[in-house]
Amino acid sequence: SPSAAVTMAELQAVGPRLHALREAVGAAVAAQRAGQPADKVSSFFAQAASHIVGLREGDRHIAAEVSRVDAFTLAARREVDVRGQALQDLAGEREQLAYEIRKCEATALSPALDEDLLAPTEGQAALGAKQARLRHRAMELQRRRELHARIGKLHDEVAAARTKRQRLMGANEQVRPDLEKLLASASALKAFLTLPAAPPPDRIPERADSLPRPLFLVFAKASAALHGGNLTALYGVAVVDAPPPQQGLDAFAPLARPSQLAVRLDVLCARSRMALVFTYLPHLHVLAVHAPEGGADTLSELGATDDGSTFPHCRALLASSRSVPKCTVRDLLPGMPFRWAQWLGGIEPDELPADGSRRASSGMAFGPGTSIAEVLCVLAERR
Repeated sequence: SPSAAVTMAELQAVGPRLHALREAVGAAVAAQRAGQPADKVSSFFAQAASHIVGLREGDRHIAAEVSRVDAFTLAARREVDVRGQALQDLAGEREQLAYEIRKCEATALSPALDEDLLAPTEGQAALGAKQARLRHRAMELQRRRELHARIGKLHDEVAAARTKRQRLMGANEQVRPDLEKLLASASALKAFLTLPAAPPPDRIPERADSLPRPLFLVFAKASAALHGGNLTALYGVAVVDAPPPQQGLDAFAPLARPSQLAVRLDVLCARSRMALVFTYLPHLHVLAVHAPEGGADTLSELGATDDGSTFPHCRALLASSRSVPKCTVRDLLPGMPFRWAQWLGGIEPDELPADGSRRASSGMAFGPGTSIAEVLCVLAERR
């Protein structure tokens, strides 16, 4: 149609207009930077404004054409629905008429006649056998003629219904190609005019909501450091499934059984890459750290007196001593309960030796308030 041709011309002109707009704006900016006269710069901007007006006018034409195509498509769909409903009604009527015809054809040609019809009327002498038989035949003939007349009428109605059905099917076949073309054109136009959706903002992973509080603190601090951009050593934070203890779950369950989820940090060190996996043991209230891809010695050397060989606080030491058999730090492998890990998870550790007696903290590299940036920076320098 002429309007569709105009719309396609508008669509084809979008690209050249955008190119001309970019050239006009670029020329205006270049002229302004080169210190050319203000009237020349204004002329460039006027050209850009005219291109913008043309683009807006083309957009209005395209929107009007899309609305027109949608209205025409809706009207065509309604017409098809109306004709389809009429076709269904005719089909049902045809079935009913065919059923009536079959009933008529199945009716006996000599139906039983009521005896009172053969009885003589008042004041009339009784009929003889021959007269009664003739009267019976006359009434039978009359009934047959009525039935044949009814069958002929039903045949005419069926023929008319078939003719009407064929006419509707022909109209439907005529409308269907145009309707399919309109739907295809409208779909293509809608796909061309639809802008790509903006990417969704970063969100906390769904499984992070199920993390225990110490692990969630580690995850939150690491995510803040990662998205803040002030910590170049950290390049990945993820919620993963917790690895089982090295000794298995049979010997010291549930003390040595970690929670189902863990937090993995990917660190870019000076000479290699390293992964840290934080797990939480709820029965001991301890955070354990291990390096699944190598670097366990580096973790043990981060603190002067914090090599992860003892439980970090009295609660864990008391719970381990009451288990049968006695639970030790080696049963937590591959994770190690470093004290700096407890501070990152909001757990207050005690400085306890292996035998359980208290001693003063001395020479530790980290203390209360230790940030994840400090730990990772030291780790990146030593690895």
